[in-house]
Amino acid sequence: MCGRILSNHFFRCFFALYCLTLFCFYSQDVPAQENPQRWFLISESELRSIEQYKQNSEMEKQSWLSQVRSLSLRAERSERDSMSLNSQLSRAREQNRSLEKSFYEYEQGKLILLSSKNGEIETLKQELADEKRKSNLRLFIIILCVLLNVIICFLLTFIFFKRK
Repeated sequence: MCGRILSNHFFRCFFALYCLTLFCFYSQDVPAQENPQRWFLISESELRSIEQYKQNSEMEKQSWLSQVRSLSLRAERSERDSMSLNSQLSRAREQNRSLEKSFYEYEQGKLILLSSKNGEIETLKQELADEKRKSNLRLFIIILCVLLNVIICFLLTFIFFKRK
């Protein structure tokens, strides 16, 4: 019985050791599945080159950020200038429209004045033509009267001398 207890105890220990071995074997896989990061051994020169690469990357990142800030400021300044120029342009267009309107009103006034002056000129030309006709008629009548007077005077003198 003692041999059987020992053999039973041996199998139990062997079974426990077997289970522990299986547990240890599978427990190594579990952390690898849970945490995919793996640890590697690197040399000091590799560590320095990685740190230098990191510093260079950080400096490059800062340079890019500085350029972004600079370009952003330039873009804001350009946008302000553009807005200012757009407002100046709209004011200039509005002023141009008002000046064009004033010019057209002035031009209309001048055209109306010119047409009224042309009408006055035409009426004056007509009056002048009428006056010229009247004066020509008067001149003709005066010349006719003078001729008649001369004829009458000539006849009277002729009759006067003929009677004598």
